[in-house]
Amino acid sequence: MNERQVITILMQYAMEQKQHKACINNSREFVGWEADLLSLTRANLLHEFEVKVSRADFLADKKKVWKHQQIGMAFAS
Repeated sequence: MNERQVITILMQYAMEQKQHKACINNSREFVGWEADLLSLTRANLLHEFEVKVSRADFLADKKKVWKHQQIGMAFAS
């Protein structure tokens, strides 16, 4: 299964099963970095999905130091 297929399945799940308001794939507009998938719930909560289809892709994510710092600051608040 490739990244596109996983994102399609996640979008269908969020929209049909969870009844989210909207899904946007491969967006840089809302979180400051490219998100594989963003989903907006009925409660107006934004969920980010980061899809990893290989170990190499997972390990490469460690290089995104700025992103991890931003996420850490958001949870520290």
